[in-house]
Amino acid sequence: RKARGPAAKPSQPRNWAAWGALAACVVLAVLITAPAVFRTPAMMRQEGAGLVADGKLDRALTLQLASDPANAAALVRVGVSYVSQDGAYCRTFQAQDGSGLSGLACRGARGWRITTLAYADGSPKGAYQTASSETPQAITAAVAASMSGSPLDARSEASARKSGWRTAAKAR
Repeated sequence: RKARGPAAKPSQPRNWAAWGALAACVVLAVLITAPAVFRTPAMMRQEGAGLVADGKLDRALTLQLASDPANAAALVRVGVSYVSQDGAYCRTFQAQDGSGLSGLACRGARGWRITTLAYADGSPKGAYQTASSETPQAITAAVAASMSGSPLDARSEASARKSGWRTAAKAR
């Protein structure tokens, strides 16, 4: 008999194309999910049955003054500020992210409560918007229905910010 050496392993072709495809899938999965993982915080969160401003929207409503020139270039542009019929400070806003989203928020004990949301032209998110889009009719109507007196002027708005957006009735 002829002696054989160690058992010969069958040769397996290296399938580099399969490994390359797997690597490409992993890279693609990372690229697809990365924006969701690393995205900026949402501008609103659900609280109970309503929405409350969060993140950049909360900071804009709390800190920005409509009369400040930097407001025009901010991610969230603050519009009209006023005292509502129930004594809360309310402010309009427009997202400058291309979505055309506008809204009305009123200050409550737990932050800025979103009372009305609308798109600049009534179209769904992502639709083409012009830079000079006007405040949507729904927001204008909500302001007219809830405003007590006149909108705040620059001095009154600065004073309201300094007080933490608490009206005299709420400060008691």
